[in-house]
Amino acid sequence: MRRDVVIFVCILYASVESPLRVVLSYELAVNGLYVLVNLFYFGDR
Repeated sequence: MRRDVVIFVCILYASVESPLRVVLSYELAVNGLYVLVNLFYFGDR
């Protein structure tokens, strides 16, 4: 059961990966910058 779900998710991800790659990379970059800013800002206090 679990293996079938994993395979299905992998196939679904492979089918939508190319259009989402730009959006996901953009969101990851924004989230990474946000986390870094928070770490530096709250880390100095």
